[in-house]
Amino acid sequence: MAFKENTTTSEKAATLIKETENINAELAEIDRQLAEMENSPDKPEVLGHISHISHAGKNDNIGIFGIFDPMVQKQEKLLPEFPIECFPDVIKDYTKGIADTLQVPVDMEATMVLDTMALCVQGKFQIDIKPGWVEPLNLYTVAIGRPSERKSPALKEATQPVYDYMQEENERRLPQIKEYGLKKKIIQGRLKTVQDNLSKKDNPTCTLQDALICQQDLEVLEKEEVKPVQLIVDDITPEALARVMKDNNERMAIISAEGGVFGIMAGRYSQFPNIDIFLKAYSGEPYSSVRVGRESVEMRKPLLTLGLAVQPKVIADIMDNKDFRGRGLLARFLYCMPNTKIGKRTYRLNTINIKVKKEYENLCKELLSIPDLDGFIERTIKLSDNADKLAEDFFYWIEERLVDELEVIEDWAGKLHGNTMRIAGILHVVKY
Repeated sequence: MAFKENTTTSEKAATLIKETENINAELAEIDRQLAEMENSPDKPEVLGHISHISHAGKNDNIGIFGIFDPMVQKQEKLLPEFPIECFPDVIKDYTKGIADTLQVPVDMEATMVLDTMALCVQGKFQIDIKPGWVEPLNLYTVAIGRPSERKSPALKEATQPVYDYMQEENERRLPQIKEYGLKKKIIQGRLKTVQDNLSKKDNPTCTLQDALICQQDLEVLEKEEVKPVQLIVDDITPEALARVMKDNNERMAIISAEGGVFGIMAGRYSQFPNIDIFLKAYSGEPYSSVRVGRESVEMRKPLLTLGLAVQPKVIADIMDNKDFRGRGLLARFLYCMPNTKIGKRTYRLNTINIKVKKEYENLCKELLSIPDLDGFIERTIKLSDNADKLAEDFFYWIEERLVDELEVIEDWAGKLHGNTMRIAGILHVVKY
């Protein structure tokens, strides 16, 4: 509110008090009208949403989502159903089967299956949207559900084939890992023998060239190191995550039914927020970390898939984190808050079809077995003419709304096109 230059402090205070009284009177009138609508037999479905907005103004805290707050349970009827029919048959049938077996929302299981598909193909494929715009195929998602929503079992069913693949692959690699370790010890022993001989004052029998040859042999061997495969981690610090990614072709997934990773990002162990790796690994930007007393980590194109299933309280807390919002972390996530099945579940139910489950398991292993290309190069998915036109139309649909109805979530909506194309790329790889 603007005041004239000669307005005294007392006059300003009196004016502000009067304006506050007027606002409170208007809010009281809104409450009265809402109460009348509440008792009306034909009250609108959005009444709970409107009521939430009117009360939000009283404490000046509408929230990160502005006038649309997904934490308001009365908005359930406004949300569309998850378009499961867009999934290729293998993951569509599996998602529906597991959702029915566990009696969890299809939306929740579908989000977790998408995360699993993303971790299987990230770094192997990318989608070329138009000249100068290429998106990797990793995803950041959050599924939100109440404590008894069976998030953990749903997540386990989606990711179990990945854990099975890791176990089988590491068993296969074990002889190679042992052989590598033995060869390395032998070369290191030779190098030490030469170094000890050269350090003698009198008549060394080795030459500097001998030491250089040993050193070169060691460097060649280290380039061929065979390591255990690791695709998923859970409770991990940002610093440890960067090191693990470095050891696993610069790729990793954090998939968890807990929200602990948000606490770690916020500085649970370091007292300061540390989200650089999460920001850069979303889009594959080069990452470099050099710290005193700690091994430096440099990556050319790190890619991370984040798939979290958390309770409403967790998501409410992170939405209040100004650092997460200000630096664009929250805008990178796709959010899923499905209508609950709690209170509607039955005791006896059918188990998932064995064939459907086996086909999903085989799909995961097939995707994970696709070899990486050298030099962090990804296979590129090109858009057909029809797909290109749809992508252009969708771009303009979003763009014209960023200045009005999507303005309050402009940061998130600005990434919606790219995230949608990532999902399209993932589904293309799964299908073809």
